[in-house]
Amino acid sequence: MNLTYTKQLIKIEIDEQLLEEAKHQFDYENQMIVHCSYYGITDFDAIRIWPTTFIMSQNFEHYSQLAHVENLSAFPQWTPVALGKTKSFTLYFAKLPKSVKQFTFAEVINEPGAFIIKDIPRNNQEIYYINLNNA
Repeated sequence: MNLTYTKQLIKIEIDEQLLEEAKHQFDYENQMIVHCSYYGITDFDAIRIWPTTFIMSQNFEHYSQLAHVENLSAFPQWTPVALGKTKSFTLYFAKLPKSVKQFTFAEVINEPGAFIIKDIPRNNQEIYYINLNNA
């Protein structure tokens, strides 16, 4: 009995979005995740996040820049938020040192309307929830 086989090349295409998600999940343990919400208060409300958004220690000795954004436009684009509706989105940052027990969330921008929330206590899960209408 003679057995023969044919060697076939298999081409695998990886969806870029899936690849990005896989990279994102791989680094999950080294990230702080900030779930944000913003409530539309006018007929023409809109929100965006600047690349100059940070989490930082109270004394500003340690800081982490925004690494990834999900479900929100980044500067210069805007995401509309309808009156009376809430826009939820997620921001990812590299972890701050464990010695940092509280941190500040801040957009560092050269115009009015920057989001700043101080004294956010650290937790073991490194997952945080903030309402930007209170910023």
